[in-house]
Amino acid sequence: MHQKWKILVTEGIKNNFLYLFFIFSVLGACAPFTHIFLPKKAAEKIELENSYNEGSISKDYYLTKRKELKDKYKFAGFTNARRFMFAFGFPLALFFCSLTLLYSTKFINDKSAKKGIYFAFYCFQFTSIYFMGWILWSYKKESDFSIEFYYLALILVSVIISISNFYIINGRLSLKERLLLNIRLLTRFIVTNKPEENKEEYVKRYVETFKKLKKN
Repeated sequence: MHQKWKILVTEGIKNNFLYLFFIFSVLGACAPFTHIFLPKKAAEKIELENSYNEGSISKDYYLTKRKELKDKYKFAGFTNARRFMFAFGFPLALFFCSLTLLYSTKFINDKSAKKGIYFAFYCFQFTSIYFMGWILWSYKKESDFSIEFYYLALILVSVIISISNFYIINGRLSLKERLLLNIRLLTRFIVTNKPEENKEEYVKRYVETFKKLKKN
């Protein structure tokens, strides 16, 4: 009874994780587009500009009020929340898409290709976190990263994605080699064995041949 309960709890946790993973992946992928739900310009700003264009307020009042509204609607260093979501949405989408890429390795049996995807995951995670950090850093510190930090990130990303490509290409070549080997084994079996001569021996060699086939 205790073992069954433990299995049910474990399965429940796995299912909940998958549901959450699915929801956050969808939200993350949609993140760059969510800015469309936010107004391009605040209603107060539009009203102020209309009043100034109609001549109902002075230029001095307009300039003073415009600065106040600019400060009021500024969001995380951006002029408004819409611009922030547009900028922050891209690295956020890359972050969640890389998690989806990582999850896909559960269904890949080729070790070389799997390593390649792991390195691609590291690369995309680093890039997404780098730019999310850049957005928040620039807002808090009111300054950009140093040029040395950019060069370091550039070199690091180049090296990681190169390693990823190497493993993925190597996995593709390995797959081709395995397929060719399997074709040779099967061709040799078909040419050298005839079922009508000795059926029992034929079945035995048939099973042995399939055991020799390279899987995946």
